Amino acid sequence: MRTAVLIIAHGGDSAGAADAASFHAERITKQTGMEVRTAYLHSLPGIAETASAMAADGIERIIALPLFMTDGYLPDKVVRMKLGLSPGAMSGRVSGGGKEADIVFTGTFGGRQKMRTVLVQACDANGASPERTSVMLVFHGSNGKEGVPCAEPCAGYLKERGYLTEVAYNEFQSPGVEEALSGLMRAGKDILVIPMFVSPGKHTTEDIPGKLGLNGSARARSFETPGGPRRITYTHEIGLCPGVTYILKDLISEAFAR
Repeated sequence: MRTAVLIIAHGGDSAGAADAASFHAERITKQTGMEVRTAYLHSLPGIAETASAMAADGIERIIALPLFMTDGYLPDKVVRMKLGLSPGAMSGRVSGGGKEADIVFTGTFGGRQKMRTVLVQACDANGASPERTSVMLVFHGSNGKEGVPCAEPCAGYLKERGYLTEVAYNEFQSPGVEEALSGLMRAGKDILVIPMFVSPGKHTTEDIPGKLGLNGSARARSFETPGGPRRITYTHEIGLCPGVTYILKDLISEAFAR
């Protein structure tokens, strides 16, 4: 059965910015030889058109992989609707060009245990250490009653390594970025801020840097403590970390097994 992967991402408001979907699609193809295409909820190519085109091209099974940090309204309902699936459905069919393809829907990546490795790698890549560095994980935030289920587990992975770690939210939930930053500054260590987003967008390129007191395109600034100057470092989006590719490959393998 001819099978291909369709990585589905939010898409958005930062033209020319790095795109995690394309980044991981290329890596998965290089590592596995699989055909991987990309589609976007809020930019082109669209989800429904891409899935139909894949069926028309003779692909018989589409592994639809929602590249989102966590389950929620968009991957659970909107993305599935674009694929012709009902909310919560893990499989279905799509037609195009007089042909049909099976759809196998995977889960999201942020709640997977291999996020432990991704987060530790992000810290190591930025020269962090538990003795000298506190970490802030900044999530989008949710207005749903479930919040962001993967937030505390992700923080827990770094706490296990000895990092003073705080979760913050860009909107909807507390603590906000400024509140969490204030608390970490009082701890007197350098601060590594990791945006728990998939790709660059307005939240990660404008909102969060502004709340951190970063000017322009700066990704770091100093602040004073009783023990001397310390540094705030703002990393790139977690979804662009190479380690995420291995989580996506796991999701694909599990879809094959269903």
